[in-house]
Amino acid sequence: MKRRNKKNSTHMILAFAGLLLTLSAPLVMADGYNYIQLHALRAEYADMPDFTLHGAEVRAGFSVGQVFGEFRYRDTRDKPDVRKLDEDRWNVSLGYALPSSSKTHYDLRLNYGELSLDGRSPNGGLAARIDYFGLSGYVHHQLSDRWKLYAGLEQQNWQGWSTQKAYHLGSSYRWSWISVGAEYTKYSDSDALSLFLRYDF
Repeated sequence: MKRRNKKNSTHMILAFAGLLLTLSAPLVMADGYNYIQLHALRAEYADMPDFTLHGAEVRAGFSVGQVFGEFRYRDTRDKPDVRKLDEDRWNVSLGYALPSSSKTHYDLRLNYGELSLDGRSPNGGLAARIDYFGLSGYVHHQLSDRWKLYAGLEQQNWQGWSTQKAYHLGSSYRWSWISVGAEYTKYSDSDALSLFLRYDF
């Protein structure tokens, strides 16, 4: 993870907020954004190859019309010997769903979150708390009544650190209001693989 100089990105936030306010698509319920989702995951950082983090993530979403909000919290850790690394991350999103067809829709999201890392070894320690904000966009496609695929691109502006870019790939299989699935996320300097259980309401 590399530090960078701080930049004033208020214009990006205002532009996205303006986009949400001016979109003129018909106001319909954003299907698939009212849910609770639990993940079991594994994550790694490229510049800390001695650690493989394991843990859990919880997500919850709620929509009004085509506007939706989402909250994520992730807790992972690894302690291979006398060393340890703990990671906590939370993220909130405000988004807008854009229907494309009966089987495909898109969404745009404005994100804000915080990442905390705490590492210890006999030779020293690491403690970092990083605030970030950014934009992401997803495409969701219904392969059948039960199978769904989705993919997303994301940019995170870490305050005082290097910008992170990411892509997300996932798939789920649904029984009534319960789904199971898998997701892979690749950031600039880390990646995560998870299995999840989802309840739609």
